[in-house]
Amino acid sequence: MFRRLVVSFLSASVLLGGCPAPSRSWEEKGHVLINGHAIDSLPEPLRGFFSTHRSTMEKRSQDPDYWKLDDEEERRYHYIDIDALRPYPFTDFPLDYEAATRAFGRLRLREEGELPWRIEEYFDILVQDFENGQWEDAAYTAAILGHYVADLHQPLHTTKNYDGDLTGNKGVHSRFEGNLLDRLGDLTLSVSSAVYVEDPVASTLEVVRSGYPLIRTILQADSEAGRAASGDEERYLGILEQKLRPLVEKRLSEASSFLGSLIYSAWSLAEKPNPPSSPSE
Repeated sequence: MFRRLVVSFLSASVLLGGCPAPSRSWEEKGHVLINGHAIDSLPEPLRGFFSTHRSTMEKRSQDPDYWKLDDEEERRYHYIDIDALRPYPFTDFPLDYEAATRAFGRLRLREEGELPWRIEEYFDILVQDFENGQWEDAAYTAAILGHYVADLHQPLHTTKNYDGDLTGNKGVHSRFEGNLLDRLGDLTLSVSSAVYVEDPVASTLEVVRSGYPLIRTILQADSEAGRAASGDEERYLGILEQKLRPLVEKRLSEASSFLGSLIYSAWSLAEKPNPPSSPSE
């Protein structure tokens, strides 16, 4: 634990409400952006279909967060504290769920989170929707899949230090994905064309691996902004914006691209069926 940060960071933690891990990741703004921009990564005829269902993709992007209010079990699907299970870079992390339960025990795995396999579950549902010609269901499933993909790209959803308790950054979770995201205003996302994903779970691990070093970047920026702001909330957020805007835009862009690739891959596995000629919301 880096306890030397506790005293210097205390002013920002108190100022912005050091609190337990929040109920949402990326907040509404981030989820809407990720799902909406994923449509732009798709080839035709998928892009045309999902464009007419953009409101479903965006409006239903937060549904899993509301599920948590009624179902405590839902929470474990929104994160994976992978560094509580294996050290970075997680090269020997088991990808198969049953193999993971044998390695860590089912109860421990549930405690540390099951996000990669939740993404696999909804990916498989999306394949089935396409195979069965259930295009309206596919739009909804893709929106839900997008929520979990967004969670995966939030670096603080992949660590036991998710709220900064271990480094004197208590409350950083909500400051990063809530206060900062609100402060950033318009964001510039750059989305890549969808590509075929051979193994969704293996790809989720690559996402976690690429994002894990960003945890330190976020915590360091949070600490430096807290010290420099000396209790001034506006100044704190201004410093954080300067330090982290590129990181946020890049991570949101990557989430949109990955979601688009998962949608495209599910459609490809279903042998690329044609969407309805005149889909409607």
